[in-house]
Amino acid sequence: MAPLLLIASLAALLWLAVLLRYGGISAGVLLVGLSGIVVGYPFFHRDVGPVPLTIDRGLLALVAVTAGYRCWKRHAPLPPVHRTNLAASLFLIVLLASTLTHDWRANGFHPLATWLFFYALPFAGFALVQCTEYRPRLARIWLWSLAGLGLYLALIGLCETREWNTLVRPRFIIDAAYSEFLGRARGPLLNPIGNGILLTLGGAAAALIARRLRGYPRWLPILVVVLTGTGIVLTRTRSVWLGAAIACWVLFVTQVPRRWAVAGTCWALVLAVGLLATQWDRLNSFKRDRDVSVADMSESASLRPILATIAWKMFLDRPLFGFGLGQYGDASQPYCAERDTDLPLDKGRPFVQHNVYLSLLTETGLIGLAAYLGFLAAVVRDIFTILSHRSIDTGRRDLALLTAAGVTAYMVNGMFHEVAIIPMVHFVVFALAGWTSRIAWQLESAPTTTRSAAGIWLLPTGRRTVGPA
Repeated sequence: MAPLLLIASLAALLWLAVLLRYGGISAGVLLVGLSGIVVGYPFFHRDVGPVPLTIDRGLLALVAVTAGYRCWKRHAPLPPVHRTNLAASLFLIVLLASTLTHDWRANGFHPLATWLFFYALPFAGFALVQCTEYRPRLARIWLWSLAGLGLYLALIGLCETREWNTLVRPRFIIDAAYSEFLGRARGPLLNPIGNGILLTLGGAAAALIARRLRGYPRWLPILVVVLTGTGIVLTRTRSVWLGAAIACWVLFVTQVPRRWAVAGTCWALVLAVGLLATQWDRLNSFKRDRDVSVADMSESASLRPILATIAWKMFLDRPLFGFGLGQYGDASQPYCAERDTDLPLDKGRPFVQHNVYLSLLTETGLIGLAAYLGFLAAVVRDIFTILSHRSIDTGRRDLALLTAAGVTAYMVNGMFHEVAIIPMVHFVVFALAGWTSRIAWQLESAPTTTRSAAGIWLLPTGRRTVGPA
């Protein structure tokens, strides 16, 4: 095993050197994300001091050192001073302050590990990707790579759910030792929610590629779109379906004239209402995991009002600063014992908060939640800034649309799950947000740039100029 790992490490370093030479730091960030998804912690890890060593963390360290050296030698640009970067920095500082002002050593340094692995390292991808000047070739690399990732995840999900175990690679995906979500398309992240967000990104990338191609080559990305859609269905997770549907709607309304967008939105609402009216019982109770019954699945849906009630009670006691990042597990226990409601709050004891917004609200208070929403709002503002420019090239536009799809799927799933505990989803989505931040800063820093929202019905039409940022 050791010789194989040595050979694989040398090959990875060679590919990393080639990527950094010809694709810039952003290509290295992309490789870190792909390696963390496919061959992450369950595939390989070594306990080296307080931080376990994994393939993606080793690659991230190499990319960070390379970026620092190239920025020091002025061979690469520094991340600009921009509203999204400032919002990201403020959010990280607020989370760190929340960690350090509470018992950050609790449960084997769990709060500090939460800040480091779930937020700081993913935000490293956000910062590092901005150390590369945009080139159209880089946009194509990201689109094709994420489309390829979506194809891989869709095929693996199909093999998982059909129990074609000999075709599933890496093997830990079907390991019974990781029993949670077994039987669904959970992928190498071992989580159908994270897998679904990445499948949505892969399908969006393939759709954007297909839109640019002509002739027979166009059928290849269209096939990828179909397969990723199948993979999304096989996650058997309602929030993933909803997030993918809304991401499709976002891509649709930003690409068509206003009258088509309005008509398409109305038809989509009619279909959604009809589907809910006729299929509500089936959507509320169907078998998902291999070892979980339909009754257990129906009961899991009833957990969300219980967890929301617990979060509300915790918020009322500490509205501004919360109980500290990573402290929800211990801090929520007294509230589970309260009997001033008809809900069986005891059922919420063993669970994390199933909502990323409520999780931050209970742990970091209104201050932390406001910083988080401010960062997401800045990302959305960057996307609109890019899409509203008339003369923007297709590569920049595609990166903005891809980020819109990823952020949409992430935010929708975050309403029903604690998506922050899936760090590689954070890493990829935040890296795309880093791209849009740099591109928006470049557009806003131009002396005079004409932009128009023609074709984007969510924005006012017309022409206006943007002065220096």
